[in-house]
Amino acid sequence: MSGPDEGNEGSTLEFIVSLSGEYGEGEVVTVDLNLTDISTNAGDHEELIAAIEAAVANNPDVMFNPVTGTLTYTSPADGASMEDLVIDFALNDDGLLEGPEEFTLGLSNADSPTGAPVALDSAAASINTTINDTEGASGPSEVPGQWSVSGPTESAEGSTVPFTVSLSGEYGAGEVVTVDLGFSDISSSAGDHADVIAAIQAAVANNPDVTFDPATGTLTYTSPGDGSSMQDVVIELEVTDDGLIEGPEEFALTLGNAGSSTGANVEVDPITSSVTSTITDAQLADGEWSITGTQNLVEDQTAQYTIALSGVYGEGVSVLVDLGLLNIDTEQADFGDVLAAIQSAVDANPDVTFTPASNSQAQSTSAGLFQDDSAPGSIGTLVFTSPADGSSMQNLIVDIPLFDDSIIENPEDFLISLQNSSSPNGLLVSLDADRDAVLTTVVDNDFPVNEEPAIGSARPVVSEFVPTEFTPFNILEFATIGLNRMTATLSESVIAQTVNAVSSLDSIFGTNLSNASLFQSLNSNAFQDELNIHTRYYGSDGGSEGFSSGRGYRGTISTDVTDECGRFYIDTIVQGESLAINAHSTIDPRYSSPVITYTATM
Repeated sequence: MSGPDEGNEGSTLEFIVSLSGEYGEGEVVTVDLNLTDISTNAGDHEELIAAIEAAVANNPDVMFNPVTGTLTYTSPADGASMEDLVIDFALNDDGLLEGPEEFTLGLSNADSPTGAPVALDSAAASINTTINDTEGASGPSEVPGQWSVSGPTESAEGSTVPFTVSLSGEYGAGEVVTVDLGFSDISSSAGDHADVIAAIQAAVANNPDVTFDPATGTLTYTSPGDGSSMQDVVIELEVTDDGLIEGPEEFALTLGNAGSSTGANVEVDPITSSVTSTITDAQLADGEWSITGTQNLVEDQTAQYTIALSGVYGEGVSVLVDLGLLNIDTEQADFGDVLAAIQSAVDANPDVTFTPASNSQAQSTSAGLFQDDSAPGSIGTLVFTSPADGSSMQNLIVDIPLFDDSIIENPEDFLISLQNSSSPNGLLVSLDADRDAVLTTVVDNDFPVNEEPAIGSARPVVSEFVPTEFTPFNILEFATIGLNRMTATLSESVIAQTVNAVSSLDSIFGTNLSNASLFQSLNSNAFQDELNIHTRYYGSDGGSEGFSSGRGYRGTISTDVTDECGRFYIDTIVQGESLAINAHSTIDPRYSSPVITYTATM
């Protein structure tokens, strides 16, 4: 017997049964022909009996008994030989993914009832043939079965998210296909989700055709019958709400090493071989920076500020904030090195770093930085990095010494602020809107003995201090008038009364004017009882100069002083010379004060 040892589904194979020798007339010889399905079944090929009968129909000297499977040759004459019996055997294309399958065609029990000597050729008594699976009509392995995984790309803390493992195709009975299922914490950790192995095992428990080996991570599907498909394996993974501020975290499920112990053609879909999911943090925006500290101090004391960050953080996340310094009317000599003070506080906290600003102004002693009175400039960046899950930032205590400069001066303000909170980990940490800056007022300790430094005094204070000497480049602060807790404006007529009470501008510093007479000149005004009158001078080269409205009022007043000489020299301004002064006040929100604009002519 001869024939092919393999063939594709959908093809027809040719098997030949031969009988050697010449026989006498009437000699009868027989042989049994049978088919054995090794891994095939009846659906993989046509019926063998039909194929044999079709072949015998073309040979009048051969008969076939379908019950016994016996072929019989009868010699029609002396010297006759049997014509080869050609059996065309069709293989079915069943559309199943099932791998190579085998069957055997064999001869047995050679005999002759007429006593002719016959036997089987032991080397050619059977043919073992393999059917190659095509899963389609176009050729071998046309469309392999594909493993894939799908699921949400975002997973909210506290939710349960489904991930689906699928296998395409219909399989032959007993086909076994496998795939390795891997899980990786990219930026997440074991505490961010439930036990993955347990979640897979729970999913597999609902599918009797699938098993999972936790040691190797291998999923195995065994087809229960021809035409079976694997039911999707749905893995429900609980994402833990750990209460930590940690930002987005990622994990991934990945498929690999698709295979089949029975030879089914399977692979991992390269497009859907993995799914990466981002855990959205339930506490993403819970953190908040704040700063608190001393608001009113006397020279030679220490201003203390507490910088805090609320919240509990995940390991490795970082939060940044810029520190700002605004010298409202302070200057370098008024307090110590701010950068050094911040660094000293940071040195006591191993989880915090400080990087001074790189611009040219942030050098060495920082007390004189950023004299711009419009907005605080950044003096550097604080960074907190959480050392472990559940960590919180220890408060930073910044101590800034205030210097005693021995200069008689009004209270001075500076502002320490927090700005520009950010995080490389995507945290939405904010600034406490009510505690993002501290305005500190430095009160002079060099005031005369009969002048009380009553910040925010509810009653007017009349100063008896009048300077007796001055130099060029001294700018005059004269009749500095403010209203204590009043919303009315000061009329020009009152100012005019005040100015016209003196014969020349420089006489304000002389003996011609006393505080009593100045106060008396305002006595007729309806707001007299609420006025605070304070005369003072301090050095300047003219142009713009800031001054305050007295001990009872804190704020900033900008003045534009112009005269015919271009600069304000005390000894060059005489009676009859025009002097325009515009004063615009930004007062501490604890008090109410007008904007004063007036023009005086000497």
